[in-house]
Amino acid sequence: MKHLVNLLLATLTLVGSTHTGLSKETTHQDITKEIPMVHYIDNPDGRTAYELTGPEEGPIAILIPGMGDSRHVYRFLVPQLHEAGWRTAAISLRGHDESSTTYSDYSSKAVGQDVVALIDTLKANEVALIGNSMGGPVSVWAAAERPDKVKGIVMLGPFVREMKVSWLKMAMFKLALMPPWGKSAWLSVMKGAYVSQKPADFNQYMSDLDSMLSASGHFSAVRKTFFSSHSPAIARTPEVKAPVLVIFGEKDKDFPDPADEMRQVAEIFQADTLLVEGSGHYPQAEFPEITSNAITSFLEANQ
Repeated sequence: MKHLVNLLLATLTLVGSTHTGLSKETTHQDITKEIPMVHYIDNPDGRTAYELTGPEEGPIAILIPGMGDSRHVYRFLVPQLHEAGWRTAAISLRGHDESSTTYSDYSSKAVGQDVVALIDTLKANEVALIGNSMGGPVSVWAAAERPDKVKGIVMLGPFVREMKVSWLKMAMFKLALMPPWGKSAWLSVMKGAYVSQKPADFNQYMSDLDSMLSASGHFSAVRKTFFSSHSPAIARTPEVKAPVLVIFGEKDKDFPDPADEMRQVAEIFQADTLLVEGSGHYPQAEFPEITSNAITSFLEANQ
């Protein structure tokens, strides 16, 4: 498991340090944007944050980030979706961004229930789900719950197949994320997930991510997310009826063979595919133009 190795190496390097080692490398134009209002989905044991932006009359694209990351990972995709006529609802995972850290359940199923609640709250009749990493199984759960609403799904580097992890590897993974070094180790792994190039605002993005994970209770909630099960959501893959686009980074370190993983995931959903040359785990931010064009074309073809 390359992801585990990266975490352990980062832990050994960063024990006792909060330095994230941010690079000065830039490759994309910086973006200026207004700060949108944060809305919330209320649940009995917490509330989940989301931002709603774009044309009011457009179909809705719900953007779901991966664990340990922010909804702002979609900051380059959102303007392109707006231009294509889509309204965007970028949701945060439980315990991430402004979402509560008081939840008892941080699993893909639980976040999927938040997405279903968001679909219902927005009274959306036509929805596209776009999920990165853990956002993949979250999308599966939501699509299975609202098959009449979900018209298309985009999965970026999704974990939608069961992967066996030995008890030893799991113990090492938990050790790597232990305080006081866990947050710094994770931020180092996040930096390394951008393999070929980094956005112009990468340093600021990582600084904001550091601040979010440093807020009271947040990294503890993120750790709980890491060790939550995807199995209930993954079990519902046969219920997904909407067309699917599967996107993988060619150099995604989370998978031993990203191209092979993409083929296997595509077979599950009879999906279209895109392998982004040179990209790691976050193609929507590392190669935003290629990824955005593929996503908007797919959504247009399946409206």
